[in-house]
Amino acid sequence: MSALTAYADTAAQTRSLEASGMLYKLLEPYADQFVWNGAAGYGHTRMYLALLDATLGRHEHADAQFAISCDFHREHGLRLWEARSELGWAEALADRGATDRARGHAARALELSQQHGYGAFEPRAAAILDAPIGAGT
Repeated sequence: MSALTAYADTAAQTRSLEASGMLYKLLEPYADQFVWNGAAGYGHTRMYLALLDATLGRHEHADAQFAISCDFHREHGLRLWEARSELGWAEALADRGATDRARGHAARALELSQQHGYGAFEPRAAAILDAPIGAGT
């Protein structure tokens, strides 16, 4: 599962439709699970399904998956994964031109990243916040 989630994140970031479709089918049976390999956690499977849904253009389904993922991570104090979920949602919204909503999620991702030292997420969240109103990323 940890390898599948790494591939899913990569497929989403590279916007690979073929890989996203294949990975979605492999991850979907585990939609209600948190990914854990015995040494490290990788976040809720729904976060990865949301990233793949967004890549595949299934926006409503992506939003529903992101909402579940963000809520789960927040409720369980999993700040790293909450930040990643919020960032993924922000990027997905920005890509489809929903700038105002994207900025709200980017602000939360940036806040968590600055508070907890998640430097890899900061520039991506800041880019959404710095984008002109009405512009996609």
